[in-house]
Amino acid sequence: MTGASAPPEHAGSAAAGSPQEYLLCRLFAEVLDRESVGVSDDFFELGGNSLLATQLVLKVRAALGAELSIRALLDAPSPAALSLMLELPSGVSSALDVLLPLRRPGSRPALFCVHPATGLSWSYAGLLRHLPDRPVVGLQARVLTDPAYRPKSVEELAADYLSSVTELQPTGPYHLLGWSFGGRVAFEMAASLQRAGQQVGAVVLLDSSPPPKAPYEASTDDFDQDRVLRELFLSILAETTPIEASRWEDKGLAEIKAELDRLNSPYALLKDEHFERMFQANKWNYVLSRRYVPKEKLAGRVVYVSALDPEQSDGTDPEGKAEQWAVHVDGDTVVWPVTGTHNGLTSGDSLAQFGRLLAEELERADTDHAVDHPYQAELTGQ
Repeated sequence: MTGASAPPEHAGSAAAGSPQEYLLCRLFAEVLDRESVGVSDDFFELGGNSLLATQLVLKVRAALGAELSIRALLDAPSPAALSLMLELPSGVSSALDVLLPLRRPGSRPALFCVHPATGLSWSYAGLLRHLPDRPVVGLQARVLTDPAYRPKSVEELAADYLSSVTELQPTGPYHLLGWSFGGRVAFEMAASLQRAGQQVGAVVLLDSSPPPKAPYEASTDDFDQDRVLRELFLSILAETTPIEASRWEDKGLAEIKAELDRLNSPYALLKDEHFERMFQANKWNYVLSRRYVPKEKLAGRVVYVSALDPEQSDGTDPEGKAEQWAVHVDGDTVVWPVTGTHNGLTSGDSLAQFGRLLAEELERADTDHAVDHPYQAELTGQ
């Protein structure tokens, strides 16, 4: 049996209230062979049986690194109840915190994932199934919870995040991953740790555009910055929700948010004010990215994941982004080409292509730094 027959969708099913609940809803739907599952839907009422329950338990264990039994699923058969039982963060307030622990338990050093330009790290939940027994922590834009916060540079942003990271994990090696704009922040965090004499483990950049040759003020560029970034913002939203970005270019953010809510998008978890802040974070991070040029080379190895659109690429990096990053690295710059789009790197086939490589890269870095298992410097606050 590969799935359950799908009874009619529950019109009243509630949307998820946190990234973890959203991931559980996805796992429920995957096992039950359904398009979607609401946060309060009962696994067994939707057609689940003992065989499918076993599959779900194994998937949840792999994805969240949580101890789970069939008995627990019987006692908590909905994503909301299971999230509560597993003591996963709930509510948008905790889901917007600067530090978002996607998985706390694990005997290996954590992987810290820096948000892309929109400021959210929810999409990194898809990494969990590829990284068993390793804590995974997202870093999110502080402006989402503090609208007055406006860092003046990538260096200031990196220092802010490092203060939280080192409090959570007092010793290295520190494994860092950054997607898009987050790649620049992750690179600067690694450089700062290096200057402080800390152990830097794996440094992975997900299709992050290289820094300019010299800093410049993006706000002075001769183009309609607001419209360009709005189109980029809509293309990002379209990667997770079936909206036609071109149809919404002239709509207000409130209208766009209402459509995302109607489609039960992950962004439906956000309040309107937080959705607005996400757009503003996207604009501000664009400015910061143009101001940032590394002041020194990073010693060691950097991995660059290059997104290659099969319809527009011959399998090589036409813009030479990895080579431009290599100028700032005193060591190897390793390229992992991945078929897919820039905005879709943390989902679907793209993630499947580099998930195993990421796990191997982290293990390699652990070995290089002689990490004994179980890892002694456990995440604090467990």
